[in-house]
Amino acid sequence: MANPVLRFWSGRIGRANSDSNREIFEGDTNPDIADTAANHELVIDELRVKTDKWVNWSDVYNHIHRNHANNQKFNDWIGIKYTMWEFEEALKGDRDRLINNYSNANTYQIYQGQNRDPSFSIKGKPERKEKLRYSLGNISLGKTARQSQSYPDLRNKLVEGGFCEQDIATSFDRNEWTDSDIYDRGVTLLNFIEERWNIHYTDLNDGELELKRRRQLLLDGVKLARDGQHEGEGEDES
Repeated sequence: MANPVLRFWSGRIGRANSDSNREIFEGDTNPDIADTAANHELVIDELRVKTDKWVNWSDVYNHIHRNHANNQKFNDWIGIKYTMWEFEEALKGDRDRLINNYSNANTYQIYQGQNRDPSFSIKGKPERKEKLRYSLGNISLGKTARQSQSYPDLRNKLVEGGFCEQDIATSFDRNEWTDSDIYDRGVTLLNFIEERWNIHYTDLNDGELELKRRRQLLLDGVKLARDGQHEGEGEDES
């Protein structure tokens, strides 16, 4: 959208395209107005409104529930890499960047469906495992897409990785990766998203917010081990 705005203001497009661009911005832009700063703010505000819709949770939820070829939920979400990059940048602060650039960054799953690996305490029916595997909290950003390995081995590599990976290694420093870890990290990412894009749920009590978070993380209907016996316990179909 920034490109037609530039061409519109530079007078290098015809009347038809000019009208189309005015329609995009609801007819409010005027390249002849002397107050350039006001025009800049207007365009920034309009771009923000139109791009922030990608983190509107209703749209995100509908998108990740569409019938994609591989049905990988958050892995299929168009905003997953960009969101994780924003989280990486937030963790970076004023330190030097550890991942060279956005195009070289890779998203990957921490739990990748390992069977009978005691360091991944993900039990239950295949449907439960898949929900946890493709939930937001199980996805990280790194210089490379990490291959399937035990969690202790992975954590030893994450310590030397990017800021997202270091955050996992220090925040979840035990010898196993559990369903509760996936949920807790998912909540951390939701909190970041809500703060970064100014999304708030002031009208929800704690119980309602808990249910909404589980739905947002694709974990609605999934009982965590800390909740008590989860569905499919003892029926680990590998």
